[in-house]
Amino acid sequence: MIEQNELYESVFQRNLKKKNSEVQNNYNRSKELFEKKLYDKISEEGLLPYRVDFEPTSRCFLNCRYCQVPNWKRKELPDLSFEEFKRRIDTMPWLLETKLQGQGEPLLNADLFKMIRYAADKDIIVRINTNGMLLDEEKRKAVVNSGLFELRLSLDGASKATNEIMRPGLDFDRVVHNITELSKLRGKNTLPLLNIWMLLSKNNINELEDMVDLCSRMGVDGLKIQTKLSVRNEDIEKKVIQENVGINSSQVNDLFDRVSAKAKEKGLYLEIFKQKWRTKENPCWWIWNSSSISSDGYVMPCCIITDPADINFGNLKDQDFSTIWKGEKYNSFARDLINMRISPLCKWCYKESW
Repeated sequence: MIEQNELYESVFQRNLKKKNSEVQNNYNRSKELFEKKLYDKISEEGLLPYRVDFEPTSRCFLNCRYCQVPNWKRKELPDLSFEEFKRRIDTMPWLLETKLQGQGEPLLNADLFKMIRYAADKDIIVRINTNGMLLDEEKRKAVVNSGLFELRLSLDGASKATNEIMRPGLDFDRVVHNITELSKLRGKNTLPLLNIWMLLSKNNINELEDMVDLCSRMGVDGLKIQTKLSVRNEDIEKKVIQENVGINSSQVNDLFDRVSAKAKEKGLYLEIFKQKWRTKENPCWWIWNSSSISSDGYVMPCCIITDPADINFGNLKDQDFSTIWKGEKYNSFARDLINMRISPLCKWCYKESW
């Protein structure tokens, strides 16, 4: 079993040592202030985020149960070009980590692997999420050779029938084949990490133990289970509430214990995210050390708020990122969070109960 947290820390620190002293000081000081909960000083000292997500495309061909993409107009936007991505990266020397992900399927972007390689060659940890449908032989080779740190593969059940409920349009057998072949191709190499990400709901909780077996057969490194989903659409919100699994019952926790034991037996890394609600004592940390940029250049607070029409702090066509990050609009939003003046956009992360 790969100890993923240790591997991440090892790669991160190795990359950090290759950076100049200014980048190292930016990260180390940000980390120090964050650990002391002196969040406002991060802004006061003009420290920059070490993690920024880039949206490679707003398009997708699935109709997933809790996703807003099928009904939004942003899917008509052009994909992020390699030249624009390169320009953005080149203006962010302090960047240490990125996820090439928005709400769309990143493998639809023809320049994706050029982007991954460019960022990886600058000693930036790179992750992507994919539904796995497009992982044909050519793309599997590209994944293995790209310098990618982690490939997150979304599967929401161990059977075709369950995935048809959770991810309409997904060819379950094809995805399982693609992942299995990718695992074989990577072989004994440590990277990229191959992890299945599963959103737990009443539709698939009965397949949780079967998911461990499926992951083991496919040869992936880990299974990561989300127990909560933040959404920005009232209709989807109703579905999530109705189908959410209460994770505090003894029955569910007994299931988690069995699944954990089974995963350990099979050498599978398992992580169950029992997210804590954000509070004044446990505020949102993304707003202080990370950001998200849409394919068309809008700067947003995080990868959960995915539509710049909901909120954005400016566009890279008009200002550079540092100016936007240090601007009053961004910092006012951050101050409101630590003072518990919670934006309606953040209510799901700060909500006390369902």
